[in-house]
Amino acid sequence: MKDKKELLEITKKIKTKIVSSNSSFISDIVSFIITAKMEKNSKEEQLKRFLELLWICAKNPNVLGGGNAKKRGFKEFVESYLRLKEENGNFILENADFSKLDIDGLFFVFAWTKRIVKTQR
Repeated sequence: MKDKKELLEITKKIKTKIVSSNSSFISDIVSFIITAKMEKNSKEEQLKRFLELLWICAKNPNVLGGGNAKKRGFKEFVESYLRLKEENGNFILENADFSKLDIDGLFFVFAWTKRIVKTQR
């Protein structure tokens, strides 16, 4: 896992990216991470499950609650910013900031992003 200073820099980048969109989907991403951590034992399985949940919701954002702005924002964030791809049943994040993070690093980044976004509303 990267050190906390590097993780906080990633958080700042996310905040800058989502400033112009409906950012309420960040809570959903945190929930997906928590779900994956509760369902699976190993860190690798947790990461795979989390990415699978992101993939499912990006392909069908109507499963998310909320309005169209939230759904569009989520889909764009996952596909264009995180650049989630599926190759032979495996999911990868092509954004260099996220590609090397484990499930704990992702949780740290998105939980902090959620806090920052919440305080700015």
